[in-house]
Amino acid sequence: MIFTSTPKQIRVMFTPFRDGLQSSFGGKARLQDFLPAMEASARAGIRHLEFGGGARFQAPMFYLGEDPFATMDKIRAAVGPDCDLQILTRSVSGVTLTTQSIEALELQGRLMAGAGTTWDRNFDYMNDVRNMINTGKPIVAAGMHHQVCIALMGLPFHSDKVHTAEFYIDIGKRMLEGDCQVDSICLKDASGTTDPKTIFDTAVGLRKIMPNPGDKKLPLRSRITTNGLDRAPHRAFMRGMGLDDDAISRPFVGIVTTANETSPCNAKTPIRGVTTRVRPAGAARGCRPR
Repeated sequence: MIFTSTPKQIRVMFTPFRDGLQSSFGGKARLQDFLPAMEASARAGIRHLEFGGGARFQAPMFYLGEDPFATMDKIRAAVGPDCDLQILTRSVSGVTLTTQSIEALELQGRLMAGAGTTWDRNFDYMNDVRNMINTGKPIVAAGMHHQVCIALMGLPFHSDKVHTAEFYIDIGKRMLEGDCQVDSICLKDASGTTDPKTIFDTAVGLRKIMPNPGDKKLPLRSRITTNGLDRAPHRAFMRGMGLDDDAISRPFVGIVTTANETSPCNAKTPIRGVTTRVRPAGAARGCRPR
C-alpha cells in the first residue's frame, strides 16, 4: 500500500453512461442494461457520473419507449444522494435538436434539476459567449452547477488569430466577465485535432484567470503524480516503462480515441492509425504521450 504525506484530491467525472453510450450506440441503450454498472460504479466510490443530455435525452423517447426523466429518477435512486449527476446541454438547443426560447430552457433547467441533475455542462460548438451566458442563466437559476465548455478545434494550418491558446483563454475571460455565474470550465477537443501543447497552454492560462481557485475547478498538472519523496514509487514505475527524468518532467498526455463504425459522430475518425499520428505530434510539442 502506498501512502502520501501530502494527499491530493482528484475529481473524476465518469463518462461511459452518457458520452460512452452516445459514441458507441447513439444513446440507444436500455436503462436495465447499464443501471447495474452505474450502481457498481457508485459502490466503488465514483461520485461524479455523466448520466443525461445529448442523445441520452432523445434516444430513450425515439427508439426505446423510455421516459428520459423517469430513467434519470431511477439512476438517482440507484446511485444514492451523494453522487453528482451531470448532463450535457447544447447551448441554445438545450437537450433538443433545434433552437429553444429562454422560457423553454428555464423549464428544461427545472425539469433536469427535479430529476436529480446537479451539474450541467453548457456546450456551444461555435464558442458563442453571448449564447453561453444567456443559456447559462437558466442552469444557475435551477440550482445546478454551471460548467462552461470551451470547444477546441485544431486547424490543419498555422494561425496566430484563431484556435490558439490565447484565443481560447479569451473566451474563458469573457465568460467570467459576463453577468452569469460560472462554476467551472472544461475543455472539449471538439474536432479531435487540437495539439497537446495548445491544450496545456490553454489550461494553464485559464487556471490563472479563475477568480477563486477554491471554488472554480480546473484540474491540471501531471506533476502531482511525480514530484516529492512520496512519489518515488511512481517514478520507479515510470522508469520501469523506459522513461528518464526528462520524460517524467514533461506533461503527460493520454491518447484516447472513440473511433468506431456504429454512429455518424465517430465514423469519420480513422479506426486505425490515430495514435501513430498523435504520438509523434505530442512529443514534438514537448509533451509525453502515453
